[in-house]
Amino acid sequence: MSKNIKKILKDLSIGSVFGILFVFIMIVFIMQNTYSIRTGIKIKVDGIENGESFNSPSVKITGNAKHATKVTVSGKIVPVDTQGNFETTMLLMQGTNVVKFEAEDNFNNKDELTYVVYSRDKVEISS
Repeated sequence: MSKNIKKILKDLSIGSVFGILFVFIMIVFIMQNTYSIRTGIKIKVDGIENGESFNSPSVKITGNAKHATKVTVSGKIVPVDTQGNFETTMLLMQGTNVVKFEAEDNFNNKDELTYVVYSRDKVEISS
């Protein structure tokens, strides 16, 4: 080893080494625990797929938008739990239907998905 490296190692105290190690561990911990907040929201949907056809006038939709505080499905606000799970039943009109999912968190991070689905059933509205 060079004389400079030996001198630096000799001058370092145990407290300094533990201090540097502590700061390094804290940085790794913070980066790991804030990853999902820094990267935003990603909507995942179950119950329908883009281009899917249905034989009924309604479809149950479930999904997840982790860290979301607000989820809308085709403009309708849908309750979301603390884990980001949501569930709704959507009425489909006969023919082509556009279903738009939007999610937002407290940091104004947003994600959206748009699906086009088809319903073969005629919706009957009783009065």
